[in-house]
Amino acid sequence: MKSQKSKKIIILILSSDKYPSPRNEQIQFETWVQRSSNFDMEVFYYKGGEKFSENKNYITFPVGDEIKDIGIKTLEAFKWIEKNFEYDFVLRANSSCFVNLEKLDKFFSTQDSSKPIYGGHFNNYNNQFNYVQGVGILLNRQSIQIILDHEDKWDHSLIDDVALGKIAHENLFEQHPIESLFVDGKILNGDMDKNFI
Repeated sequence: MKSQKSKKIIILILSSDKYPSPRNEQIQFETWVQRSSNFDMEVFYYKGGEKFSENKNYITFPVGDEIKDIGIKTLEAFKWIEKNFEYDFVLRANSSCFVNLEKLDKFFSTQDSSKPIYGGHFNNYNNQFNYVQGVGILLNRQSIQIILDHEDKWDHSLIDDVALGKIAHENLFEQHPIESLFVDGKILNGDMDKNFI
């Protein structure tokens, strides 16, 4: 049964108990996560562990918590939101990501949801297909449903963002290249270009 509390945008943040993730997650909450509800968004941190649990916006799935397990965790997170929420769009991010909520909301408000959307900072995998770098993968509900319908095609020998890109390529997802801002020490001086998502 779907939750009565629906959100237009779900933000899934790949989480971990290992440093620096807990520190980063605290900073995320203090800087942008606590404002997400102003934009009809809901944020969930997800990680692997011994058993399934929900603690406020922290979700643990009964899978491993190593790099090789990220694809499995991500699929479990997609299944969880599909089962529990009415939503239109998803951002899959990580704990080192700062999200410009205004730009994210603006991007999604201009998208046609009738086609599977796949957006973010693109790289190429061995001249075979393009994939979105895992720091910020933008999808719509149709994309999530196609990914779950093709779960058996997820190539777990590849890192998760590449494996997702392979499914997106094989299913002709509409690509939306969006540049990301990779920050350096200048951010400590408040020097950040706010034109990026």
